[in-house]
Amino acid sequence: MEHKTIHVISRAIIIKDDHILLVYPPHWKNSMYYLPGGHIEPGEFAQDTLIRELKEEIGFDFEVDRYLGCMEYTFIPMPNEKVCHTHEYNFVFLAHSKMIKDTSPIPQREENVKLEWVKLSDLNKVKVLPEDLLKLLPIWLKEDHSTSLKSATG
Repeated sequence: MEHKTIHVISRAIIIKDDHILLVYPPHWKNSMYYLPGGHIEPGEFAQDTLIRELKEEIGFDFEVDRYLGCMEYTFIPMPNEKVCHTHEYNFVFLAHSKMIKDTSPIPQREENVKLEWVKLSDLNKVKVLPEDLLKLLPIWLKEDHSTSLKSATG
C-alpha cells in the first residue's frame, strides 16, 4: 500500500536527573520508544501542539524551553504492520514541567501511550525512533537553535 500523506509532529525532549522521558505503545512491549508529543492540527503552532499533547499524554502543564531542531523521517513498515503514513517531520523542543520533581513513574493516561524514564547513559541500549535521533540529541542539546523556528499568521 502506498502512503501519500506526510505527518507533521511536535515532540519533546524532557530530561530530569540524567533521565529522558520516552513513550512506547503497550503492544510494542518496550521494544521501541519515541519522544512524547503528537500531530500538529491545521492552524495550530508547533509549540501549542506540544503543550496540548503533553497535557493529554502526561497530565501536567509544560513550558517549552527552546526549539532544538527538525528531523525528517521515512520508514518502511514491517510486513503485516498497519500504518497510516511512512513519512513525517518531527519538530523537537526541550520542555519541562514544574510538576515533575523526580523520575518517579508517571501513570498511563492514554490507552496507546506508556511513559518510561530511561537513563541518558542507557539510551544506546534501547531502540528509539526515529533512529538517527540519538545522533542528533547531543548536538541539539549543546547548540542553541531557538531562533531557527518562527511561527506567524498571515
